[in-house]
Amino acid sequence: MKNNKGIEYSTTGNQERVDMCAYHRKPSVLNHSHGAKFTDVKNISTRVLRMYEGRGYRSFFTVGFEIEKSRFGRGARQEYALIQGYERDGSCGVEAVTNILPLIPPSQWRNKVFDMIFKARKIMDDENSPSNFRCGGHITIGVNGLIGDDVRKKIRLNSAIFMSLFRKRLKNHYCKHNLRMESKHENTHFNRWHYKYQFALVKDNCFEFRIPSRITSYKQMFRRYELMYHIVDFSVFKPNAQFSTLLRKVKPIILSMYEGDVEKTDNILFLAKDFRKFIKDGKISDSIRDFIV
Repeated sequence: MKNNKGIEYSTTGNQERVDMCAYHRKPSVLNHSHGAKFTDVKNISTRVLRMYEGRGYRSFFTVGFEIEKSRFGRGARQEYALIQGYERDGSCGVEAVTNILPLIPPSQWRNKVFDMIFKARKIMDDENSPSNFRCGGHITIGVNGLIGDDVRKKIRLNSAIFMSLFRKRLKNHYCKHNLRMESKHENTHFNRWHYKYQFALVKDNCFEFRIPSRITSYKQMFRRYELMYHIVDFSVFKPNAQFSTLLRKVKPIILSMYEGDVEKTDNILFLAKDFRKFIKDGKISDSIRDFIV
Protein backbone atom coordinates (compact mmCIF):
# COMPACT_ATOMS: atom_id res chain seq x y z
CA MET A 1 0.00 0.00 0.00
CA LYS A 2 1.32 3.44 -0.90
CA ASN A 3 2.32 5.63 2.06
CA ASN A 4 0.38 8.91 1.90
CA LYS A 5 1.54 10.21 5.25
CA GLY A 6 4.48 12.06 3.80
CA ILE A 7 7.61 12.95 5.73
CA GLU A 8 7.70 12.08 9.42
CA TYR A 9 9.91 13.59 12.12
CA SER A 10 10.83 11.61 15.22
CA THR A 11 13.43 11.54 17.97
CA THR A 12 16.63 9.51 17.71
CA GLY A 13 16.99 8.08 21.23
CA ASN A 14 20.49 9.59 21.45
CA GLN A 15 21.08 10.70 25.06
CA GLU A 16 23.57 13.32 23.88
CA ARG A 17 20.61 15.26 22.45
CA VAL A 18 19.22 15.56 26.00
CA ASP A 19 22.45 16.28 27.88
CA MET A 20 23.56 19.81 28.73
CA CYS A 21 26.76 20.25 26.73
CA ALA A 22 29.60 22.69 26.99
CA TYR A 23 29.53 25.64 24.60
CA HIS A 24 29.79 24.46 20.97
CA ARG A 25 29.89 20.80 22.09
CA LYS A 26 26.33 19.78 21.19
CA PRO A 27 25.68 16.79 18.87
CA SER A 28 25.81 17.13 15.09
CA VAL A 29 22.91 18.89 13.43
CA LEU A 30 20.17 16.96 11.62
CA ASN A 31 18.94 18.28 8.29
CA HIS A 32 15.14 18.25 8.21
CA SER A 33 14.96 20.25 4.98
CA HIS A 34 14.90 17.30 2.61
CA GLY A 35 12.99 14.05 2.18
CA ALA A 36 9.47 15.48 1.92
CA LYS A 37 6.94 13.54 -0.18
CA PHE A 38 4.58 14.77 -2.87
CA THR A 39 1.67 14.89 -0.42
CA ASP A 40 3.71 17.35 1.70
CA VAL A 41 4.49 19.73 -1.13
CA LYS A 42 1.71 19.35 -3.70
CA ASN A 43 0.49 22.92 -3.09
CA ILE A 44 3.94 24.56 -2.95
CA SER A 45 5.75 22.94 -5.87
CA THR A 46 7.33 26.23 -6.99
CA ARG A 47 9.12 26.66 -3.66
CA VAL A 48 10.73 23.22 -3.35
CA LEU A 49 13.25 21.21 -5.34
CA ARG A 50 12.81 17.61 -6.46
CA MET A 51 15.63 15.33 -5.38
CA TYR A 52 17.14 12.66 -7.58
CA GLU A 53 16.50 8.90 -7.47
CA GLY A 54 13.10 9.10 -5.81
CA ARG A 55 14.38 10.69 -2.59
CA GLY A 56 11.55 13.17 -2.44
CA TYR A 57 11.81 16.94 -2.17
CA ARG A 58 13.94 19.52 -0.41
CA SER A 59 13.16 23.10 0.46
CA PHE A 60 14.65 26.01 -1.45
CA PHE A 61 15.24 27.88 1.84
CA THR A 62 16.33 26.68 5.27
CA VAL A 63 16.11 28.22 8.74
CA GLY A 64 17.43 27.53 12.23
CA PHE A 65 16.69 29.17 15.58
CA GLU A 66 18.59 29.63 18.83
CA ILE A 67 16.52 29.63 22.01
CA GLU A 68 18.44 31.30 24.84
CA LYS A 69 17.13 30.99 28.38
CA SER A 70 18.15 31.69 31.97
CA ARG A 71 17.37 28.04 32.67
CA PHE A 72 15.21 25.26 31.34
CA GLY A 73 12.28 24.30 33.55
CA ARG A 74 11.92 20.96 35.29
CA GLY A 75 11.22 18.26 32.74
CA ALA A 76 11.52 20.66 29.80
CA ARG A 77 14.90 19.47 28.59
CA GLN A 78 14.09 16.37 26.57
CA GLU A 79 14.93 15.12 23.14
CA TYR A 80 12.67 16.76 20.57
CA ALA A 81 12.78 16.27 16.81
CA LEU A 82 13.07 20.05 16.57
CA ILE A 83 16.19 20.39 18.71
CA GLN A 84 19.78 19.63 17.78
CA GLY A 85 20.98 19.88 21.36
CA TYR A 86 21.45 21.97 24.50
CA GLU A 87 24.50 23.85 25.69
CA ARG A 88 25.68 26.35 28.26
CA ASP A 89 26.04 29.95 27.14
CA GLY A 90 28.15 32.48 29.00
CA SER A 91 26.07 35.48 27.95
CA CYS A 92 22.66 34.25 29.08
CA GLY A 93 22.78 30.88 30.84
CA VAL A 94 21.70 28.08 28.54
CA GLU A 95 20.45 27.64 25.02
CA ALA A 96 18.77 25.14 22.74
CA VAL A 97 19.53 25.11 19.01
CA THR A 98 17.17 23.72 16.41
CA ASN A 99 18.08 21.32 13.67
CA ILE A 100 18.06 22.62 10.09
CA LEU A 101 14.43 23.26 9.17
CA PRO A 102 12.76 23.78 5.80
CA LEU A 103 11.59 27.38 5.36
CA ILE A 104 8.44 26.98 3.30
CA PRO A 105 5.01 28.53 2.65
CA PRO A 106 1.76 27.17 4.19
CA SER A 107 1.48 23.47 3.36
CA GLN A 108 1.28 20.05 4.92
CA TRP A 109 5.06 20.16 5.25
CA ARG A 110 4.94 23.45 7.17
CA ASN A 111 2.26 21.97 9.44
CA LYS A 112 4.73 19.25 10.39
CA VAL A 113 7.42 21.82 11.14
CA PHE A 114 4.97 23.73 13.35
CA ASP A 115 4.04 20.47 15.07
CA MET A 116 7.71 19.98 15.98
CA ILE A 117 7.77 23.51 17.40
CA PHE A 118 4.61 22.92 19.40
CA LYS A 119 5.93 19.67 20.89
CA ALA A 120 9.03 21.55 22.11
CA ARG A 121 7.00 24.38 23.67
CA LYS A 122 8.24 23.73 27.21
CA ILE A 123 11.70 24.98 26.29
CA MET A 124 10.27 28.08 24.57
CA ASP A 125 7.47 29.28 26.85
CA ASP A 126 8.77 31.58 29.57
CA GLU A 127 6.28 30.17 32.06
CA ASN A 128 8.24 26.90 31.91
CA SER A 129 11.74 28.02 30.91
CA PRO A 130 12.31 31.67 31.90
CA SER A 131 14.48 34.11 29.97
CA ASN A 132 15.90 37.54 30.76
CA PHE A 133 17.11 40.64 28.92
CA ARG A 134 20.53 39.05 28.30
CA CYS A 135 18.96 36.34 26.13
CA GLY A 136 18.69 36.57 22.35
CA GLY A 137 17.07 34.65 19.53
CA HIS A 138 19.48 34.35 16.62
CA ILE A 139 18.00 33.12 13.33
CA THR A 140 20.10 31.53 10.58
CA ILE A 141 18.91 31.16 6.99
CA GLY A 142 20.20 29.42 3.89
CA VAL A 143 19.24 29.65 0.22
CA ASN A 144 19.88 26.84 -2.23
CA GLY A 145 22.79 27.65 -4.54
CA LEU A 146 23.89 30.78 -2.68
CA ILE A 147 26.79 31.36 -0.32
CA GLY A 148 26.25 33.45 2.79
CA ASP A 149 27.47 36.69 1.25
CA ASP A 150 25.09 36.27 -1.68
CA VAL A 151 22.22 35.96 0.82
CA ARG A 152 23.43 39.12 2.55
CA LYS A 153 23.30 41.06 -0.70
CA LYS A 154 19.79 39.89 -1.55
CA ILE A 155 18.20 40.35 1.86
CA ARG A 156 20.10 43.44 3.01
CA LEU A 157 17.55 46.20 2.30
CA ASN A 158 14.54 44.14 3.36
CA SER A 159 16.24 43.47 6.69
CA ALA A 160 14.96 46.90 7.67
CA ILE A 161 11.88 45.07 8.98
CA PHE A 162 14.02 43.27 11.56
CA MET A 163 15.79 46.50 12.37
CA SER A 164 12.41 48.09 13.12
CA LEU A 165 11.04 45.16 15.12
CA PHE A 166 14.17 44.78 17.26
CA ARG A 167 15.27 48.41 17.29
CA LYS A 168 15.80 48.38 21.07
CA ARG A 169 18.64 45.88 20.59
CA LEU A 170 20.55 47.93 18.01
CA LYS A 171 22.94 49.25 20.68
CA ASN A 172 23.41 45.84 22.27
CA HIS A 173 27.10 44.91 22.45
CA TYR A 174 26.47 41.50 20.86
CA CYS A 175 24.82 42.82 17.68
CA LYS A 176 25.56 46.54 17.26
CA HIS A 177 28.36 46.45 14.68
CA ASN A 178 28.03 46.90 10.92
CA LEU A 179 24.37 47.90 11.16
CA ARG A 180 24.15 48.66 7.44
CA MET A 181 25.17 45.08 6.65
CA GLU A 182 28.02 46.04 4.34
CA SER A 183 30.63 43.69 2.93
CA LYS A 184 33.67 42.87 5.03
CA HIS A 185 35.79 44.63 2.40
CA GLU A 186 34.04 47.99 2.71
CA ASN A 187 35.65 50.69 4.85
CA THR A 188 32.50 52.52 5.95
CA HIS A 189 31.01 50.06 8.44
CA PHE A 190 28.51 51.78 10.75
CA ASN A 191 29.66 51.17 14.35
CA ARG A 192 32.79 49.58 12.91
CA TRP A 193 33.42 46.01 11.83
CA HIS A 194 33.49 43.06 14.23
CA TYR A 195 34.20 39.48 13.22
CA LYS A 196 31.23 38.20 15.26
CA TYR A 197 29.11 40.83 17.04
CA GLN A 198 27.24 42.23 14.07
CA PHE A 199 23.59 42.95 13.29
CA ALA A 200 23.82 40.00 10.90
CA LEU A 201 26.71 37.72 10.10
CA VAL A 202 27.89 35.91 6.97
CA LYS A 203 28.72 32.29 7.84
CA ASP A 204 29.99 30.21 4.90
CA ASN A 205 26.84 29.00 3.11
CA CYS A 206 24.34 30.62 5.45
CA PHE A 207 23.50 33.96 6.98
CA GLU A 208 22.74 34.65 10.66
CA PHE A 209 20.59 37.44 12.05
CA ARG A 210 21.94 38.18 15.53
CA ILE A 211 19.51 41.02 16.22
CA PRO A 212 16.28 39.15 17.16
CA SER A 213 15.24 39.28 20.79
CA ARG A 214 14.70 36.21 22.98
CA ILE A 215 12.06 33.59 22.24
CA THR A 216 9.37 33.69 24.94
CA SER A 217 6.74 31.32 23.49
CA TYR A 218 6.18 28.76 20.78
CA LYS A 219 3.59 31.04 19.17
CA GLN A 220 6.25 33.70 18.86
CA MET A 221 8.44 31.23 16.97
CA PHE A 222 5.52 30.51 14.63
CA ARG A 223 5.26 34.20 13.77
CA ARG A 224 9.02 34.62 13.31
CA TYR A 225 9.09 31.62 10.99
CA GLU A 226 6.25 33.10 8.90
CA LEU A 227 7.89 36.50 8.82
CA MET A 228 11.25 35.11 7.81
CA TYR A 229 9.70 33.11 5.00
CA HIS A 230 8.07 36.18 3.47
CA ILE A 231 11.23 38.29 3.74
CA VAL A 232 13.53 35.63 2.26
CA ASP A 233 11.13 34.61 -0.48
CA PHE A 234 10.47 38.23 -1.48
CA SER A 235 14.18 39.09 -1.42
CA VAL A 236 15.19 36.14 -3.60
CA PHE A 237 12.32 35.90 -6.09
CA LYS A 238 11.14 39.53 -6.29
CA PRO A 239 14.33 41.58 -6.01
CA ASN A 240 12.93 44.50 -7.99
CA ALA A 241 9.52 44.71 -6.32
CA GLN A 242 8.48 47.65 -4.15
CA PHE A 243 9.31 47.50 -0.44
CA SER A 244 5.73 48.63 0.25
CA THR A 245 4.51 45.37 -1.29
CA LEU A 246 6.56 43.37 1.22
CA LEU A 247 5.27 45.53 4.08
CA ARG A 248 1.69 44.70 3.06
CA LYS A 249 2.54 41.00 3.04
CA VAL A 250 4.03 40.99 6.52
CA LYS A 251 1.55 43.37 8.17
CA PRO A 252 -0.88 40.61 9.29
CA ILE A 253 1.99 38.71 10.90
CA ILE A 254 3.29 41.77 12.75
CA LEU A 255 -0.26 42.61 13.79
CA SER A 256 -0.51 39.14 15.32
CA MET A 257 2.84 39.63 17.06
CA TYR A 258 1.40 42.73 18.73
CA GLU A 259 -1.89 41.02 19.59
CA GLY A 260 -3.93 43.12 17.19
CA ASP A 261 -2.50 46.52 18.19
CA VAL A 262 -2.87 48.49 14.94
CA GLU A 263 -1.00 51.57 16.22
CA LYS A 264 2.10 49.59 17.20
CA THR A 265 2.00 47.65 13.94
CA ASP A 266 1.74 50.79 11.82
CA ASN A 267 4.66 52.29 13.74
CA ILE A 268 6.82 49.23 12.99
CA LEU A 269 6.03 49.55 9.28
CA PHE A 270 6.66 53.30 9.31
CA LEU A 271 10.04 52.90 10.99
CA ALA A 272 10.98 50.07 8.63
CA LYS A 273 10.86 52.55 5.72
CA ASP A 274 13.30 54.88 7.47
CA PHE A 275 15.58 52.01 8.49
CA ARG A 276 15.65 50.89 4.85
CA LYS A 277 16.89 54.34 3.83
CA PHE A 278 19.54 54.09 6.54
CA ILE A 279 20.73 50.69 5.27
CA LYS A 280 20.73 51.86 1.65
CA ASP A 281 22.16 55.37 1.89
CA GLY A 282 23.24 55.89 5.49
CA LYS A 283 20.49 58.48 6.03
CA ILE A 284 19.49 58.76 9.71
CA SER A 285 16.06 60.30 10.15
CA ASP A 286 14.89 61.78 13.44
CA SER A 287 12.51 58.84 13.92
CA ILE A 288 15.34 56.28 14.16
CA ARG A 289 18.23 58.39 15.46
CA ASP A 290 17.86 57.48 19.15
CA PHE A 291 17.97 53.77 18.35
CA ILE A 292 21.30 53.77 16.54
CA VAL A 293 23.29 56.83 17.65
